Amino acid sequence: MTYDRSVPDPVHDAAAAEAEWEAYAPGERQAGADRLDFATADRVLRRAVELQAAGDDAAEAELSEDVLVRIAAEVGVSEANLRRALAEVQATPAAEGGAWGRLLAPDRVSVSELIARQEDEVVAALAGWMRQVQGMRLRRRTEHGGLWEKDTHLVTRLRMGLRMQRPPALRSAGGVSHTVRPAGRDEQLVEMGADTEGLRQIGQVLLAAGAAVGGVAAASAVAGLEGAAQVGALAGIAAGLAAWSGTVVWRVRSRVRRIRDALRRAVDCAADPDLAAGGSLRAQLDRLQRDWAGGGRNGR
Repeated sequence: MTYDRSVPDPVHDAAAAEAEWEAYAPGERQAGADRLDFATADRVLRRAVELQAAGDDAAEAELSEDVLVRIAAEVGVSEANLRRALAEVQATPAAEGGAWGRLLAPDRVSVSELIARQEDEVVAALAGWMRQVQGMRLRRRTEHGGLWEKDTHLVTRLRMGLRMQRPPALRSAGGVSHTVRPAGRDEQLVEMGADTEGLRQIGQVLLAAGAAVGGVAAASAVAGLEGAAQVGALAGIAAGLAAWSGTVVWRVRSRVRRIRDALRRAVDCAADPDLAAGGSLRAQLDRLQRDWAGGGRNGR
């Protein structure tokens, strides 16, 4: 039996792999070689990747998933944990938008969760929630999910209009998408996301308009008033501008919060489809009928 170092066996854990290597290649390890714990090995690998990325051959520094699996096996990381980490990293976009993004809205909001269900069950639950509760339709399928848009069909508009709740938040959002990535045996990493850059731009326009009006009013007060009247007018303009700005920020952030809550609800329903049934129009009508029936019995 021979041991091929270039083809690691992921079935063996780190200790078994080390024992096998010692048994079949005892002369290739120095007796006093330094041993590294996982924390030190992590720092070394991170630094090595930084050096590789800064080098002339950074453009060629790309690894396939299979190569990552083999490398992980060499250091005792299981394939299941490697693929789960890979799915989490790929499904979590970096927050963008700068200072305006923190004040009003980022470029995009997303929520993700690891769900212990089959992929087809997760996709079916998400599709049911998006169509029945949010009034959306699938516009295009992607490699790991799909893009959604507002369903403008007459029946859908009527159904959404009969709902005894606020209009679904995702119907007015842009760039709504979902991804479902395998993260282990019978586990899926589910992500829902929506673009909110448009909301930030609307907020910026409204704030700029308020500042412009306030500037014109302040200039008029300075030119036409004197003394205490001028001070009072400027104070009133400043208070009005502050109130306007606060209202704009609150409205934009409230919209973003509603969108994020809707995305979270979609992910929750992918994990538990019974939640989606409770938000359907039929369920709401049934609750209303029970409430009316209960009120009538109480009134007799």
